[in-house]
Amino acid sequence: MRWQKEFFTDPEILDEEFSGPEVDTDGDGRMNLIEYTEGTNPRVPNLAGGLAAQVMEDIVGRFFQLSHARNAKAFDVLHTMEASENLATWEDIEDELFDISSSQAGDVIQMNRGHRPVAGKRFYRMKYEFDR
Repeated sequence: MRWQKEFFTDPEILDEEFSGPEVDTDGDGRMNLIEYTEGTNPRVPNLAGGLAAQVMEDIVGRFFQLSHARNAKAFDVLHTMEASENLATWEDIEDELFDISSSQAGDVIQMNRGHRPVAGKRFYRMKYEFDR
């Protein structure tokens, strides 16, 4: 795949157990696909990153601020924010999110979006899929 050529040699690309999208080449707990979508190097351990959530409040009320990095060059990956009340069933909440802010440093865009859940516990995750 196009993204692998930036970080791996041709022989390494042929070894899917080393350079595949679901492999954690550098052992930092983050799959190569996630490293690519967030603009980090899959060969260098990076403990920062991922999805961060915090409770915020504005004049309308409380909401969750959801922050994550996005690689501007990863135009071939679909990002979907999902939420769950029980960690068993997940729903796409992209239509419920509102933009708070974004900033860009090089090819990495830091996105901050808000979500006002109805009630109860909420768990969040990012779903990544290659746009084929």
